[in-house]
Amino acid sequence: MLRKLLGLVAAVGMLSAVASTASAGIFLPLDSRLSVNLGALPTISVPGTYQFGGWATLSNNGGGHNLSDTRSIWVADNVAVGTSLLTGVALLDRLTLDATNLTGMFTANFSTPNPIGGNLTGTSATVNSGTLCPGGCLGGTEPLTGNFILGIGALNLSFPLSQVGVGGTASLPIGTQAIIATAAPFITGKARITAITTNVIQILDRPGGIVTGVGVTLAPSGTEDVRTFTTANGFRSTMATAPLSTLATVTLGGTNVLASASFGGMVTLISPLRINTGALGVGNIPGVYKKKFVFVPEPGTVLLLVSGAAGLIFIGRKRMKG
Repeated sequence: MLRKLLGLVAAVGMLSAVASTASAGIFLPLDSRLSVNLGALPTISVPGTYQFGGWATLSNNGGGHNLSDTRSIWVADNVAVGTSLLTGVALLDRLTLDATNLTGMFTANFSTPNPIGGNLTGTSATVNSGTLCPGGCLGGTEPLTGNFILGIGALNLSFPLSQVGVGGTASLPIGTQAIIATAAPFITGKARITAITTNVIQILDRPGGIVTGVGVTLAPSGTEDVRTFTTANGFRSTMATAPLSTLATVTLGGTNVLASASFGGMVTLISPLRINTGALGVGNIPGVYKKKFVFVPEPGTVLLLVSGAAGLIFIGRKRMKG
């Protein structure tokens, strides 16, 4: 009887292996999202679309899985949010995202220098402070095409997205100064952003009461009540005598909860960035672009495993009775 049970277990395992190599998780664009958070500004978020033929694919690579996607999964066609009550920058009225993702390839065990952190000294230094995913994670490059548009009255200032998801810097001149953004590739691991000079906010109407924290991680919506601050070289509370709220380092992270390339799950890749706001006068703020991919098991895979396991159990019971 023990040999029969072991045989059944082995057979079910073989079915699982066959299903894993013969199929892959199915991408759900409408459940997947592209979003952006800059400092304490409202989140801009758009769902994926089938309209332009964009698709994402999982594949096994032996010890893990790779992820690739085609262009036009996410198309943000001038998606705007108002900012006048949240930014403390009196002239900045709105933010608009006009962007489309291009083709990307993300592999396991990805690791790269950290352009927005690291190089720490003294007691803050760590062995891996200058590296994104020092032990390896799912990651890679994928550029966005388009612009992030700052609305100031009737004026629209277009900030290029060339560095997002790839790494490097981009700038937007304003008078004699410039807004400069430094970004990193997309990763599922943690990212340390250093040299942040201002970022702490309070959200007044979260469940449970007032919440204080890092704006880019609290990610306020456009309808939430956020405590005001000034642009006098940093954020302040509503108390005129309160000190500046500063935070030198911010840590952000993606997620990777894929069961396998066949059964899917969810992946959130982040491209962190640090923005020197220049003439806007709010110091260096953190930001992050996120891409959430959602996969579900292929119907044939589920049916194969369920029907195969049920059939083996039925046969096993007949043999045991015999």
